[in-house]
Amino acid sequence: PYLDTQFQSADVADHLKISTRRVGELIKKYENQSFTDFVNGFRIQEAIELFKNKEHEQFTIETISNRSGFFSKSAFNTAFKKETGQTPSDYISTLTSIENSVAY
Repeated sequence: PYLDTQFQSADVADHLKISTRRVGELIKKYENQSFTDFVNGFRIQEAIELFKNKEHEQFTIETISNRSGFFSKSAFNTAFKKETGQTPSDYISTLTSIENSVAY
């Protein structure tokens, strides 16, 4: 469900039959993150898998961000850098450098 750009805490709350506030409290208590950061972590991992599977070679970063559940490229870039310390472009460059050094 986190790959849906419209996924929000209300969806989790409805599924668990608890309040959205309680969803946020539980994630904060057990993961020490906001709901948004928690979900974005899963989305970034999805994007990383797409990058590793060379999806970036046939799709734009914006397409990868949408496939990972982000509504906008800017939100994706911000979340990606927060999670990994790199921009998506820098991450792709790092992957490409590693692939090229392994090929030799």
